[in-house]
Amino acid sequence: MRVIERALSLGQHAAKSERLARHVRITNAFALIGVAVATFSFPFDVVTAPPWFWLTDVVGLLAFATGWSLNATGHVTASRIVVLGAANLVIAYSTYVLGESSRQGTVFFALAAAPFFAFDLDEPKLLVPMVALPVASYFACQQLGPTVIPHYSVAAYRVYSPIVAFAGVMFANIAAARTNRRAEDARNEARARAVASARLAALGEMASGIAHEIRNPLAAISIASEQLADCKRLEDVPKLAAQTKRITARISKIIDGLSSFARDASAEPFQVIGVDTIVADTLELCQRRFAAHHIELTSKVAAPLPVECRPVQISQILLNLLNNAHDATETAAEQRVRLDVVEDATHVVLSVTDSGAGVPDELRARIFEPFFTTKGPRKGTGLGLSVSRAIAEAHHGTLELDDRAPHTRFVLRIPLRQPVAG
Repeated sequence: MRVIERALSLGQHAAKSERLARHVRITNAFALIGVAVATFSFPFDVVTAPPWFWLTDVVGLLAFATGWSLNATGHVTASRIVVLGAANLVIAYSTYVLGESSRQGTVFFALAAAPFFAFDLDEPKLLVPMVALPVASYFACQQLGPTVIPHYSVAAYRVYSPIVAFAGVMFANIAAARTNRRAEDARNEARARAVASARLAALGEMASGIAHEIRNPLAAISIASEQLADCKRLEDVPKLAAQTKRITARISKIIDGLSSFARDASAEPFQVIGVDTIVADTLELCQRRFAAHHIELTSKVAAPLPVECRPVQISQILLNLLNNAHDATETAAEQRVRLDVVEDATHVVLSVTDSGAGVPDELRARIFEPFFTTKGPRKGTGLGLSVSRAIAEAHHGTLELDDRAPHTRFVLRIPLRQPVAG
């Protein structure tokens, strides 16, 4: 299996896109079945066909091996042309020599379908000729008789040829299905990495504020410990102990928030939680950063609405929107950011509004594209909004830029209850 997997993977590294890599892999699959058919046909043709006919198998074997070699050296287009072209020529010659009664022409039906696996619809200059070639060959062979009248077992070929055609179609479908599954797995893995990268980037932007949030309580604990050591009145001990307990609880809450936010929640089940709790936990991570830059951060939750969601992921969306709002207002004349939560029939609507300059009209259509950022170098991955929208859609919700708002306003809509899987 390792040898087969290696043969199927040849040339994928040279593909300039995931789509082309998929076609390359399928072409390798065609070459593999071509080699297999030529190898298995060799003893069959030696026994049942004219003495020299086995040379057709050798030529086909060399042509299919050449396709692998071209893929391995990065000539992916040439490889597809050689593999499909060689298959058509071998079958055309076989049909011409052995006669239409051998049913070799049935393989042309499989060859007419093969280009749709190997080429894309936006490659018409390659796709059309490769489809036309087996179709034209089939009708041409219907008109021509064999140049040699050999004494061979035509009955055997009447069974063998359809089997080859059927096997070719089935193998191509199996290869395409496996390739598509691998591509989907690769996309899911890349999406998971992007989500993790965006999540950690958001934490990184808040790191200094979070450190300050922990440093201050630790200093307070240190002072309380000194006071406890110097305490001369027994009645002051419970007061100092309660103060220390309250401070450590605050540190614990911050650390719990960090731990929760940092983990991958994509596979966690949905749970019902108050949206006010999500908002409070998110603000706990970022409010110090806003205060340090004198940016007014306010929030208003209409009611403690219960919402079915993955809380960590909703917090990730909010933190990303708040980070963007912070950066947009950091140098603005008015420095205000507001987080509002309201209920809208069957949805909860969370909006983040800032007093920054806004998103230019020419960039509005691109802000949700992966790796697109309006921030300066080293100040953004360009993944935050695209990942946030993907999370919203995974919750059967939406994340949009409000074009009607006078300032920059992003609106997140999440169903109060997730649809029942049907």
